[in-house]
Parts: sequence; C-alpha cells; structure tokens
Amino acid sequence: MLVDRVWKRQPGDYFCLSAKSKTGAWTHRFLKRDQFGEVHSFIAENRDKDLYWCPHGFNEPKRTKESAVPPHLLFADLDEVDPATLDIMPTIAWETSPERFQALWLVDQPVSEVMNRHLTYVVGADRGCWNFGRVLRIPGTRNYKYPGTVRVRSVWTNGPKHTIAEVKHRLPDMDEDQPVLGQAMDVYQRYERKLSPYARRELIKPKRVRIGARSQVLWRLGKECLEAGMSIDEAFTLLWLSPWNKFRERGKAGEAQLYAELEKGVEEKWTEKAVDIEEEDERFTGPVFVTLDKVQRQNVDWLWYPFLARKELTIVEGDPGNGKSYMVQMIAAAVADGKRLPSIKLHKAFQGTVAYFDIENNVSEVTKARLEDNRCRHPEHYHQSTMFFSLDDEEALDRVYEALEEVQPDLVVFDPVTLYMGGADTHKAAEVNQALSWFKDIAARFNCAVALVRHLTKNTTSKALYRGQGSIAFAGTARMVLTCGPHPEDEGMRVMKQTKNNLAPIPDALSYEIVGLKDRGGYTDRSRFSWGDFLDLHAEDILGPQKSKKDQKKPVVQFLHDFLGEGPCPSDTVLRAAAAKGINEKTLQRVSKQLGIVKHMRGKGKRRKSYWSLPRRSGGV
Repeated sequence: MLVDRVWKRQPGDYFCLSAKSKTGAWTHRFLKRDQFGEVHSFIAENRDKDLYWCPHGFNEPKRTKESAVPPHLLFADLDEVDPATLDIMPTIAWETSPERFQALWLVDQPVSEVMNRHLTYVVGADRGCWNFGRVLRIPGTRNYKYPGTVRVRSVWTNGPKHTIAEVKHRLPDMDEDQPVLGQAMDVYQRYERKLSPYARRELIKPKRVRIGARSQVLWRLGKECLEAGMSIDEAFTLLWLSPWNKFRERGKAGEAQLYAELEKGVEEKWTEKAVDIEEEDERFTGPVFVTLDKVQRQNVDWLWYPFLARKELTIVEGDPGNGKSYMVQMIAAAVADGKRLPSIKLHKAFQGTVAYFDIENNVSEVTKARLEDNRCRHPEHYHQSTMFFSLDDEEALDRVYEALEEVQPDLVVFDPVTLYMGGADTHKAAEVNQALSWFKDIAARFNCAVALVRHLTKNTTSKALYRGQGSIAFAGTARMVLTCGPHPEDEGMRVMKQTKNNLAPIPDALSYEIVGLKDRGGYTDRSRFSWGDFLDLHAEDILGPQKSKKDQKKPVVQFLHDFLGEGPCPSDTVLRAAAAKGINEKTLQRVSKQLGIVKHMRGKGKRRKSYWSLPRRSGGV
C-alpha cells in the first residue's frame, strides 16, 4: 500500500495514522516499523471516518513538530492547484475531493520545515499545511465532508524522484511583498507603548491559542491595532504572522479576508461589535475603575419581553415529549414572520432573521412541515443548520462564524445545546462556564438573542432551577431560564414557566397547545401550535407527574390513616416515616390539616412531647 511504501523510505521510529469521526473526535495510532502491516486493519476498523496519515516519521509516539524526524520528502496540500501544472512534478499525487489535491515529492536527502514551507508558498498550496506533524488524507479512503461521500482518488504514484540540489535550483525566491518577521517587529516596536498589556502579550507570545477562540481574539487584536493608530497595512503586517490569524491558512484568499476585516474596523464596526473574550484572570487590561458619570446608560433590547433579549442567553428546558423544541421553533417562526408573541406588556412586533442549529429534527420532514402547518409566511428568514460540530473543532467554529456573518441573525438557537459542547464535562462548573462563553460571544458579537435548549434530569425532588441536566452553571450563566412541562390539571395542555430572570420581573406561566390535524380518513401526521393564557402556576407545579391535586393527595391520606390507625403517635416519628416514603413535610402538614389530624402534647417536663392522632370521625378522603 502507498502509505507503508512511503514510510519505508523515511527515517523515524514511529509513524502516525489518524481517524476523525463525524463528531469531530480524533483517534491516533502510532506504528513501529514491524507493525506496518496493521495499516490495512486500521483503515478497515475506521472505514466510517475520515482517515489521515503523516508521511514522515517521529522519534516518539507524539504527533508534534518537536518529535518529527526530517523526512526524505516534501509535501503539500495543493487544494485547487492541479499537480499536473506544476514546474516541479510531484512524485505522488492524489485527489482528496473533486478538483482538490495533495502531493509528495520524494528527495534524496532530509529536508527542513523551512524548505517545505518555501515549496508550499511557491506552488500556491495551502499555507497552513507545511509544518511537520500535519496530516494528509489517505488515498483510497472516503472523504465524509461531502454529501454522499467521495473517494480519495490516487492520480499518480510513479512521478519523478528529485535531488535536493535540483529542488533548490528550481524554486524561485519568495514573494518580496510577503510580510516577514522583521517587518512585523518594526511595526510592533513603533506602537508597543500604545497597545494594551493583553495585546502585547498575545501578539508576541500568546499564553496559548485557545481552541475555538481564534476569531474572537483576532477580532479584538485588530481593533486594538487600529485604535493604537496603525494603518491598515501596518495592522495587516503585524497580524498576518500572529498565531491567532486564522486567515493565513487560506493563502491569497486569506490575505483578502484579513484586509476586509481591517477595513471594517476603519468603518468602526470593530467598536460596534466589541466583546470581552478575556479569561477571568485577564479581564483588567485598562483602568480598574471608571466613574459612573462617564458611563452611558443602556436599556435592555428585548426581542421578546421578558423571555429573549439581545446579547443575552436564554435556556429553554423540559422533559422529552413536552413540545419544548416545537415551542422554540414556533418562537423562531414568529420572529421570521414578524408576528407578535404573547407578552405581559404591549410590545412592537419585530421581524428578524433566525439561525437554528438542530441536528435532531429533519429539515424537510419535521421543521418544514411544522412551519407550513402553522402558516409561516417567511421561511426565507428561517435558516436551519444540520451540520454537526463541537466547541473542540476550531475549523468548524470558524465556518460557523463565517456563516453567521452572512446571515446576521437576530435569534440563534442551539437544540439541544449539549450536543455542541464537545469534550466539556457538563457536570463541572468551570468547564461549563468556559464552553458557554462561546455562546455568549455569539450573542454579543451579532447583537442577537441566543436560546439554548436542554433536557431535564429525572430527579423530581429538586427545585425547578436545579432540574436541568448538567451543572447549575448553565442556569447561573444564562440571564433567563424557561421550564416547560405538562399542565397539572388540563391533560394535553403544556405550560412554560420562567424560573430565572435577571433583567425583568418573572411573569405568570404561559400555556401552549399542540393539536393534531386529521385528514378525511381520520389520520394525522400534521399538527398546529397555539398559545394559551398566562396562568398562576409555579414551575414545580408543571414538573411533577400529570395528576390532579386529589390524586396527589391520596397516598398521603392513606399513609396517615395507616400510620395513625392504631392510636396516637409522636410527631417526630410520623415525620420520619413520611420522609422514608418520599412524602414532603410541607405536603404532609397541608393534608393533615385538611383531614383534621389532632395534634396535642403529652407528658410533663423533659418527657413532654407532641403527638398526632386521627380525629374521631376521619373516614373519607
């Protein structure tokens, strides 16, 4: 096979195969020289994943540039460059997807990263794929980035082998206009004193390049460079070499994109969308205090009062089957149509754009059907994404940001949010807070409301605010939390109750109904959603089992009759026995009062105790 044939010519003790699942999770396997026969089995075991390999070896089982052994080859991700058009013909070339290529040049001596970068830039290949440790697709496997998948097809494997002297002779000098480190340092030194400590650190020596943060950090650094007085060209020169620059990987197209972002800054759009993405220990880069006479008051910009606000997070939670996703879809449809939503105070209807991330509901069979059945008039304002991604996948996050830039949403929904959390432990507050900071950035950057849908736990004894799956940090971070459940007395009716609101008074519960629409034959696969009234209900009322108050009282009544049937009993004994049966003390006291349970004292001094006993006539419920 091509992979092991190339490896046999390369120095190194370990060689890397990689697999990437549809969820974005990576698996790496390092093979020693006597294990090259396992390449076929690795491919067979991971045939449902995107498969990659490092063409060079390592001196230890780590896919890092420090562990890489200089190979007897050059490699490049040619992207749209046709290898047949190159002056230096590759030894091996393959097509990763229609009209996109990767290639190897076998040479007679070890090469350095510098030379591999030189070749990459000269041939116009992907400028983010020249360093050692990068992976290439394995010829003959499947590319799952495309609908229906495409095969990674070998173009040729018998091209010429080259000498280092020949390659060096045929490589022209690099473009002199390409920003170099010396130019960037000159710009930095001219403006160093005008930059914040945060910008100085991140431009020269970042603490670390945080996954999923490149867009936000680059955005902030660009803003600070322009505010320091740099021209667009100076800011470009400095930012192009920054490790935060996501555009450098895109070559000439990336240069144009970075210039476009800086031009937006000149038009003051940096300022309009400024957001603080500092980590908690990095928050104070300016003055510690500001006097309030210099602060301009801003009112909350409500998309739907008091449930959805721009620049804020709202969590919508409930058990499966209670129509929470259907309800959120109808809220989104109302925004798309400009329909007025139920509110406790008069507000103007607003028509906006929706970006709905939902990989559970089929676009055509579920979402489209629901919108049509409920007469949504402007589905062109409703954008649904079924692309799976996680916060661990930096490339996917960049694509999401770019898509949102095009849509410019007023409402963004993630349903359910836990599917997008990646490797974050949803039961650890610190990891939840870090993950939710990305959703908060979406809200701030696009001046939109963000709704996160999640399920409830099965613990029916907790207060409503603690019932959501995962850490309480979810509810702690969100400004508003909405809990959905069945109406406690009206079967078929559902209720949404706000359990947290940091920006406005909490309104009464709002009821809603989902009714099946039958055809002439009495069958239905259609439904209609409708809002009901505001009701005086607590969240705890709608989270319990769907029983009437009389049904809920029956087991308590039975317990009191059974336990007190043989005569008076100390009250502390009654309370302990009730707790052992899962009966809440508050409920026990209320039912005992309704039954007329006699509570009296017996004994004297230290032996004086409270007793409960049945009334003389206690029959009936």
